[in-house]
Amino acid sequence: MLAASTTGNDPQSTAKWTERFATTVPFCLERLAEPRRKQQKSPGIRGTHSAGPKRAEPPTGHTMLDTILSIALLALVTIVRLAYSARVPHPAGGWIRRPKSGKKASLLGRSLVDATYWALTPIVRRLVADEVPANAITGASLVFGGAAAMALAAGHFGIGAWLGASAGLCDALDGMVARKSGTASPAGEALDATADRYNEFFFLTGLALHFRSNAWMLALILLALHGSFMVSFAKTKAQALGVIVSRGWMRRPERATILVLGATLSGLATALGPPRSTAGLVPMILALLTVGVAANVSAVRRLVSVVAQLTPKVAALPSESPPSSGRRSDAFGGPTAAGGPSLSPGVG
Repeated sequence: MLAASTTGNDPQSTAKWTERFATTVPFCLERLAEPRRKQQKSPGIRGTHSAGPKRAEPPTGHTMLDTILSIALLALVTIVRLAYSARVPHPAGGWIRRPKSGKKASLLGRSLVDATYWALTPIVRRLVADEVPANAITGASLVFGGAAAMALAAGHFGIGAWLGASAGLCDALDGMVARKSGTASPAGEALDATADRYNEFFFLTGLALHFRSNAWMLALILLALHGSFMVSFAKTKAQALGVIVSRGWMRRPERATILVLGATLSGLATALGPPRSTAGLVPMILALLTVGVAANVSAVRRLVSVVAQLTPKVAALPSESPPSSGRRSDAFGGPTAAGGPSLSPGVG
């Protein structure tokens, strides 16, 4: 019987082994495919037969690009800062003009700002020599800002940080090119200020879209957005009323630097950290919290200063008006109906 079974002379034995083979092969294939199906259904569950904790896989694809751009951005800033400190003869008054003040009005050190302007100076000379208009650079900043919003909305913090930094550099370049080429104008200044607001809105909107399902993160982003616009509003209102206020904290360069730095560190930490971990978002959360709190405090301080400077003027106005006219003066000295609202375009 054994010889017959091994030589295949017994038809019953051959049929039995054929049936067993046909049953065993699909069973083995089914067992080999079972772990992959389990992993696809529940990616957060690790296999029970693993010898130890599963190590994070190396970043690939878009995650690797986030990592590369985050490291490149940090390295570029470090190299520029070290080169400026080590080998550059500094002008007596610095590389840019600043208003004289006894207090430090900026959260960014003067050396860092001067190093940035020093690094941009050769680029400005080239752009002026090629007759590139400043408005074209402003338009490029809007393109970079919109692209940064799309990258952040998709969760690519490293790419978003690089594009956001590019938008910020274009914001600095357009003013430098306009002054160097002698084409600076009020219209260009208005366009530049508008592009700044849009770029900031783009950056924070991209983050809001990414964290749209997280109420706490969305509230933090809205707090930063509110503070950013209120700082600009307080400055514009003070200029419209002819009031001089301190420069204060959280101006546009400071807010952009903090937000871009938070996105850069988050892109690096998210890519190198454990998969599906929220620890990599801590730098972005801290950046949003810093901008949200400090910008709103700065805006309130500016508005309080504006009101304090205007209050003596408004209190002295009724005594200066003729008592028989039945009219009073508004904050700009223009007459308004007694008891009626002010018609000044700068108030309200």
